[in-house]
Amino acid sequence: MDSTMMLFHKVFKGYDPGFEKKSVRNLSKAELKANILSFKKSYEDLSRTVREQKRDATDEENDALGTLIKLQAVTEEEWKVREESGEWEPRTVRIGPSGKKTAPAETSPRFGEIGLRYRSLYYGREDVKLDGGDFETKEDFLRAIAFNSMEVRTMSGLAGSSGGFTVPELWWSEIYDSTVEESVTLSRARIFPMKSEVLHIPAFESSDHTAGPIGGFNASWLSETGTATEVTPTMRSITLTAAKAGIYCSASREVLADGVGLSSQIGPILTRSIGYFIDDCLISGSGVGRPLGIIGAPSTIAVSRTVANQIAYADVVALYARIYPAFVKNAVWIANPATLPQLLTMSDPGSHYIWMPSGADGVAGAVAGTLLGRPLYISEKASNLGTKGDLILADLSAYALGLRQDVVFESSNAPGWLQDTMSFRVIIRLAGQPLLASAITPRNGGNSLSWAAVLE
Repeated sequence: MDSTMMLFHKVFKGYDPGFEKKSVRNLSKAELKANILSFKKSYEDLSRTVREQKRDATDEENDALGTLIKLQAVTEEEWKVREESGEWEPRTVRIGPSGKKTAPAETSPRFGEIGLRYRSLYYGREDVKLDGGDFETKEDFLRAIAFNSMEVRTMSGLAGSSGGFTVPELWWSEIYDSTVEESVTLSRARIFPMKSEVLHIPAFESSDHTAGPIGGFNASWLSETGTATEVTPTMRSITLTAAKAGIYCSASREVLADGVGLSSQIGPILTRSIGYFIDDCLISGSGVGRPLGIIGAPSTIAVSRTVANQIAYADVVALYARIYPAFVKNAVWIANPATLPQLLTMSDPGSHYIWMPSGADGVAGAVAGTLLGRPLYISEKASNLGTKGDLILADLSAYALGLRQDVVFESSNAPGWLQDTMSFRVIIRLAGQPLLASAITPRNGGNSLSWAAVLE
């Protein structure tokens, strides 16, 4: 131990930043966070001692304080590097079997894939260890927020940009993974992790197939000495701009103080609420300050219904016929509950019922849970019967959903002051729009085709 650190330990007794055992690069996220907290506490303790004793700091104390400030700067810089990269694992160097130094296993997000769980989405691997913050359980985290028992939020790295508490990854990953299971859209859309407010996704322009199927690429026959025709592909950029959304709930102080399993109560509610919210955005979002949903997207094809306020077999067929063939295999139906009386009694020209919910295999001609061979989901987020979007057929793998990794949890007693209740708000940031800018013009003419069609 050198003289500088000996003096540091003499002044700041009992505090060991751990730098003598391993470099700051090798510290875990929890160790970095603990150091940042300790830096501020040590400074405040020394300042309080000097004030209470009504004296100036000694030369030793000033020298030790200088060391503290340097250690704090190094630690905060390491925190910033990891925060900007989104990779919180220690940046260690391992020794391989040959004795040579080898880099640690890489973690990197996976872009544009379907149905990924949290770890695979943001880190590319399911074996990544997630940070649980300074809390032993989810219950501790929620009660700390509910009763405002956290201190030094900004220094601890727990504070979000809006001043709330960043939800520990370990708990948020459980909520996200459960939401993927429950949501009709989240489990089927292409998810893009966002490290900043804006994400640009390069794509080929492929709406006109008369010139070639993808971006103007087209095959041509060549003679033995022939010259190929040069083709310049058409590119475009899909821009996702994250918008902030808040999900609210309230609870009485008696429930918070006496309730058993606060996390087991709030967790499922958050899962359902977030799933509900995302489904609503992706189905009917306006695109103004929020994701652009299926119903209002320019690339979605609107099909006029045969009879006003009704859904006929011909309407179902017409919707199916407007889906581009490559999108059919992943397409799903989404229908408003008000359509059920008509869908359950709808029959084809041979008087066979064309759809029955899962488990109704005994109905002649019906495939359980499917309509014309594609799954059908009932959702109140679809429009009411007789309005545009009461019945939807869409391949959500043609939808890009961008999600920011950090989620903030806030609490306040101001809204429910008179009722003695505590209000909670979860802040998430997301963006979304279809990958197609417009419907597809088929190779040999005819009606346009697309990834989604809605009845109007």
